[in-house]
Amino acid sequence: MVISFFSPLEKVKVYFSTCYHGNMAIRNVEPEEDLKAINNRLSFFNDVGVFADDVFVMKPVFSDKIKLISHRTQECLKDNNIEADALVTYYRGIFLGCCFSDCLPVVIYEEKYQEIVALVHAGRKNLTKILPKTIEFLENEFNLSGKNLEVVFGPYIHKESYVFDKGIGESVVQEQLRIDPLWRKYIFQNKEKIHLDLGGCAEHIIHSYQIPSENIFKIDIDTHKSRYLYSYHSKQDGKMFLGIAGIGRR
Repeated sequence: MVISFFSPLEKVKVYFSTCYHGNMAIRNVEPEEDLKAINNRLSFFNDVGVFADDVFVMKPVFSDKIKLISHRTQECLKDNNIEADALVTYYRGIFLGCCFSDCLPVVIYEEKYQEIVALVHAGRKNLTKILPKTIEFLENEFNLSGKNLEVVFGPYIHKESYVFDKGIGESVVQEQLRIDPLWRKYIFQNKEKIHLDLGGCAEHIIHSYQIPSENIFKIDIDTHKSRYLYSYHSKQDGKMFLGIAGIGRR
């Protein structure tokens, strides 16, 4: 089973692995587990018809680091050390990858004129930094306008599920407000629980760059509730699914 999205012009292809393919996280701690994850990735790539050598998988560091992939490499599987939270490419046939469990995968692309795609790893600690920085990078580096960009939200933990008990939640609230006051609009509290709205915050940022609502597509799956995807907030077992996005070959 694979979760997929194809852009309106069917140039940009987005795929997410599921529990069927197994854990995709390579941690460089237990060699046997890493080998399993590598084999799981190869099985997933085979199922979606993508060559392993064409996939660049980043290692998220909850930062605002962006890496432009401008050439091919053979190191994508055995290296796994592209430390970044956004990858960008304009090469047809290259796929950008990242492991997720609850964080928000955001694919940003322009397919009508220049064929550019970006994959963003947006968690609560870096969303308000990495997302605007990636959009601005696309606008400045490639002379793009927000109105020409299209966006895909992948599976992530939704507001209803991203819940903290009041005690720990209060420290989370303070942390989020120190990161960016914008979070005040996307933290919801009652007497016992505190909820965070990753998707709402991300959509606010996207609209601030004049990206039209009709250009925003959502894979409406809550990782916490899905039996097909891994969720750290649910099990905290370190298992992750893999998301990849790219412009397919002709």
